[in-house]
Amino acid sequence: MRVGHQLYYKVKYVPISPVHVGTGEEIDPLDYTIKNKVLYKINFVKFVENLSEHDKNQLLMHSKLPSVNSLMKVRTFINTIFDPSTMKDAIIESYPVDESIQARFSSRLSKFANEDPKNRQINELSIMEVYRNGLLPLIPGSSIKGAIRTAFLNHLLKDKDDRAREDILKNNFHGNKDPFDSLKVSDTYREKSDITVGFFINLPANLFAVDKIKGGLSVMAEVILPGKVYQGDIRFIADGRLFVKNENRYFSILRNMISNIESLFRICNEHYFPIFEKEYNMIKKENSENNFIKRVDYEKNNYLEQIRNNKVGLIRVGRHSGFEAVSIKGSKVKIKTKNGYDMRDASTTSWYCSFSDSGEPKNTNNVLPCGWMILKKDE
Repeated sequence: MRVGHQLYYKVKYVPISPVHVGTGEEIDPLDYTIKNKVLYKINFVKFVENLSEHDKNQLLMHSKLPSVNSLMKVRTFINTIFDPSTMKDAIIESYPVDESIQARFSSRLSKFANEDPKNRQINELSIMEVYRNGLLPLIPGSSIKGAIRTAFLNHLLKDKDDRAREDILKNNFHGNKDPFDSLKVSDTYREKSDITVGFFINLPANLFAVDKIKGGLSVMAEVILPGKVYQGDIRFIADGRLFVKNENRYFSILRNMISNIESLFRICNEHYFPIFEKEYNMIKKENSENNFIKRVDYEKNNYLEQIRNNKVGLIRVGRHSGFEAVSIKGSKVKIKTKNGYDMRDASTTSWYCSFSDSGEPKNTNNVLPCGWMILKKDE
């Protein structure tokens, strides 16, 4: 709708696969523990205040060990002594995790891990952290705006607009020439965000099979779980440039593009749906019981038909969204090879979020693509 010189839409965002928009920070293994499949982030000062004098002395003794042993000993001590029922004031935040996350955590604190001379095991316990407002995980508006911007630029290229192509390739969209200065996208929010920890795993592109996962690289990260509804708004602010005759041509194009919410959905779907459909078909061919496939195919959701008819929009945000989703058509990706680096048209690997450790996966039911979100008009 139009409010003064603004186009304003209230929007619902529904993640349909795990989303990780990170801060670049990691949760240190000294700052959390896992008990009974619940991860507890700990205020270390409060934790120490809850200790008996005997336990404080034990902690001090562990901390004075040579650095190669100290970290593991302190970590094991915290895990052994921490009691969530009696140390509630030391809990910053808590949320459930899968048993495979707890299994990895426990194995890295095992006798074998403590004998690891280079502490490689403890390094595998760091967890990439999601973006938060206080303690509330959310999806930043800047990430959503970036996804819309990518779709918009690819739309200009698809229309074979030579002038637009030149401006895009020369990166001339800045200052007064950037129509996205006037696009304001709020951070998403909901009263309670559902997050957990998953494993990011890397597979060869276009190969989705359990034997490709086993023993592969996996990194732990917080993720926002699919299925819950987040809310936000999208505004297009005129600031004197949008509704005048001699406006910048890209402001006019963008204004027309979002003159109604269905037009915005159409432009997003034009870019993202071919990527989505290719990934969806590949996963479904390999495993129709995959939980991502089940969510998309769920009759009540009817996502495929809604996307094809532009009743909803589709975007991809966050870490491991994939080169094709975040790049301009015709861009090249730098691939490391045995002889250095090559520039390729497409990435050679894909990242997924799994809720089973890559060491001994039983199937690919919980190996999910990253970052897919549905946009809906909030009536």
